[in-house]
Amino acid sequence: MRSQTEILNTRLSMVCNDILHVNALFGKSILITGASGFIGQAFIDTIMFLNLSFDANIKIFACGRNLEKLCCLLKKYLPYENLKLIGCDSVGHIDLNGPVDYIIHCAAVTYPSLFKKAPLQTLITNIELTKSAIQCAVRNKATRFLYLSSVEVYGNPLPSQGPFFENQQGYLKLDDPRSVYPESKRIGELLCLSQMYESGLDYIVVRPAKTYGLTLIDSDERAVSHFIRSAAKKDDIVLFTKGITKFSFCNVFDLTSSSLSLLTQGKCGESYNVASIDSDMSIFEFASICAEYGDVRVVLQNTNQEMGYAKFEHTLVDCSKISKLGIISKIPLRDGIKEAIDYCNAKSIVDGF
Repeated sequence: MRSQTEILNTRLSMVCNDILHVNALFGKSILITGASGFIGQAFIDTIMFLNLSFDANIKIFACGRNLEKLCCLLKKYLPYENLKLIGCDSVGHIDLNGPVDYIIHCAAVTYPSLFKKAPLQTLITNIELTKSAIQCAVRNKATRFLYLSSVEVYGNPLPSQGPFFENQQGYLKLDDPRSVYPESKRIGELLCLSQMYESGLDYIVVRPAKTYGLTLIDSDERAVSHFIRSAAKKDDIVLFTKGITKFSFCNVFDLTSSSLSLLTQGKCGESYNVASIDSDMSIFEFASICAEYGDVRVVLQNTNQEMGYAKFEHTLVDCSKISKLGIISKIPLRDGIKEAIDYCNAKSIVDGF
């Protein structure tokens, strides 16, 4: 059985070759907020692989509220001078005063259970985190600000509406507290736009599809993460709904390679959908693939408990806009799911590169 390090490095060696004009990032500095999260860690893995395998000399500022947690999660990278951990306070004020070339803003409240239990906290926290990250970009004269939004900003599709293009939108129910998450992401995009008009902020928006992949963390309570962990543990996969809603899915390393390409190739003020190749399917179909590889069952369990999951007819997106830039997501969904399950099962060996 391969170790987690071997599985990760095999994937990263392919991912890093997919980044367009990657040399333009060499010698630059990148601040990543939400560095202790699932997506933030994937960005750090990708950039550190560039540093260690391509001699990219990219300075990484990994930002999070809990530096002790960051140290634990990123301990294999701590000996390297190109990584610096920086803190932020409860409203996201970032402890950085000095030049930075790019900011990738990943920090957000993303746990479905909190959307229902603490909607006000979710809304205000996500807005404040984005506001603080934008202020950091302005204060430190960042060349470009990348806002990691969500395909949930599109809301529920209108009747007969197919996959969403970036200039389309559906509707959100303002009498449902679950709407605080997509609304907070919409406001985040508007904060970027407003700052561009007021001070010339150079920004792009990335709207990832439902994301999964290797760097899952134990606290990730999203359904897709639960499916992968259950399959790895040989536990039956429990669905609390019929799972008929269709989504576009995105492997986290398709997201990092596409986003790093967009840092230099994207157009200021534009939004970009990112999803993996041939990834449109229902939650039930995703769970069934996980069950197949884990040799377990998918079990439907009725519950009266509100889980906080989105109740859209579909969240399918069209990625032709980034495809026209030459940015192509290349990780097939079945391969990505098997790889994630193998990673969960693999022995963790922290042996660097």
